[in-house]
Amino acid sequence: MMRLPNNWLVAEDLDDNTLMISLQGIANKQGPKLYFVYPEDWPFKFTEPVYDYYGETRNIDFEELTDISQALDLLGSTADGYVVWDRDVRTSLTVAFTVAGLENAIVVSEDQIPMVESAGLEMIEDFRG
Repeated sequence: MMRLPNNWLVAEDLDDNTLMISLQGIANKQGPKLYFVYPEDWPFKFTEPVYDYYGETRNIDFEELTDISQALDLLGSTADGYVVWDRDVRTSLTVAFTVAGLENAIVVSEDQIPMVESAGLEMIEDFRG
């Protein structure tokens, strides 16, 4: 389980949220492995109650992940690589997610390349420029 910040600005947490959402899509293909709790001011107000329900009534133990590198250590091996989107062209994010879905890859920004490569992932496509 990981708590996502409600910050979707390119200059702030969009990179991290993008990487995590793409990782969730891959990691959960074979069953539930990564669950997000969104902030209280997010439209998906059910995520915290669902998390509480499974923990309290179904006795499911969640390990809370606190950062991306921890998530990559645990779940990065479920991805076949990564796709880079261009922070200067926000619409490249849509194309990057499409290719990532087809190639079983996560979506990253240029700044995140060293982190994902240190996790053993290789570039599949680069949409910068």
